[in-house]
Parts: sequence; structure tokens; C-alpha cells
Amino acid sequence: MPYTGWSLEQRTVVRRYARFAAAFAVPGIMLCVFLVASESTGTWGVLAIVVCALAVAYGFVRKGKSGRR
Repeated sequence: MPYTGWSLEQRTVVRRYARFAAAFAVPGIMLCVFLVASESTGTWGVLAIVVCALAVAYGFVRKGKSGRR
């Protein structure tokens, strides 16, 4: 079956969820950086989890844009 692309509704939902996630990701990263700078224990783990989640989301979006499944 050929790749037909995303419908307008699907793109709208993805855009909405991306904005929602970004609204929480940016303050979360800023908090992690602040905690790392203040040498709080366990913060490196939180920062690593956030970075991994962002990398997976970035890969998912790139895969969707290139047309591969």
C-alpha cells in the first residue's frame, strides 16, 4: 500500500500535542539545568530521561516527514 501522507486532522492533532509537550518540556529542561548547576543529587538522571524522550520524539517526527513507515 503506498504512503498517502497524513490527513489535515492528523496534522492538527500532532501540532496540538507538540505545542502541549513543548509547553512542559521547556520549563522542565530549565529546571533540570538549574538543579544540575546547583549540584542537586539525582538531577542528571532526570535530565537524561528528558533528553531521551526529546530524541525519540524528534526521530518520530523526522520519520513521519520523510514518508517512511
